[in-house]
Amino acid sequence: MTWVNSTGKAAAKETGETKETAEELHELGAARQEMKPILIFFAKSRNVLEFSDKVKDPEVEATVEFDKEIFGRAAVTQFAKEFICIKVDLRKADMGFLAKTYSVRTAPVIIILDFNNNVLYRLASNKLGFRQVAKCMETALKRVETDVKNLAGSKEDSPLVKRAQARFAEIEMRDDYDKGMALACDMKFDLAEKSFKEVLDRKEENKWKKAAQDGMVEVKAGRLFVDGEAAYKNKQYPKAKELLDQVIKLNESQFWKPQAIELLKKVNKKLA
Repeated sequence: MTWVNSTGKAAAKETGETKETAEELHELGAARQEMKPILIFFAKSRNVLEFSDKVKDPEVEATVEFDKEIFGRAAVTQFAKEFICIKVDLRKADMGFLAKTYSVRTAPVIIILDFNNNVLYRLASNKLGFRQVAKCMETALKRVETDVKNLAGSKEDSPLVKRAQARFAEIEMRDDYDKGMALACDMKFDLAEKSFKEVLDRKEENKWKKAAQDGMVEVKAGRLFVDGEAAYKNKQYPKAKELLDQVIKLNESQFWKPQAIELLKKVNKKLA
């Protein structure tokens, strides 16, 4: 889980706010600019005494458990990539802007906002499970992206609409990329190639263009692996080795390369 870590020094100097308050204001503004939902985790860090077994603060212990059992789960982190995530330590006296704004006095608490800073979810139970948090994040993300889509379809010529159009294009490209990766991993290479090509043919320039290029490499790697596996099953070990070696040289492959490495071990035993 990656948490935002902005300095906020310039904003603090101009507004007279504390450095930490400026950071929080900066990230709320960034969410509106990027049109992404926000997840705020109000936590409570250990003090020196609490590192011993003699002093226990239930809020600190619950915070530690949240970090491990919720924010350490793939079901949560996969959605977190589309959020601006802010961690607020209630132990720090000068970190009070967001805590005061959303009336948070105890930890741990999770608050999920849309990009206009409207509260969508407030999750405060110590018994929260990662599935519940992931479901709330998924629902919030869908709601925010629907708002972006509706705004992008406006005929109004304004900076806000233009940002929404750029963000919606990014969402479409992300979805085409995700679809392509799922197809590539399912060995539906022609359909995967089509999805990646749709991303590459877009006029917009963003991170999904590079991701789609890597996706095309994944398609190539998958085809080579399938042929190599077939050669192995047919006891054509030299041919299998040649094909699997080609997969392993494709460094961009995250799915097929590890499988090729494992299969090549079996091939090499047969050739020994």
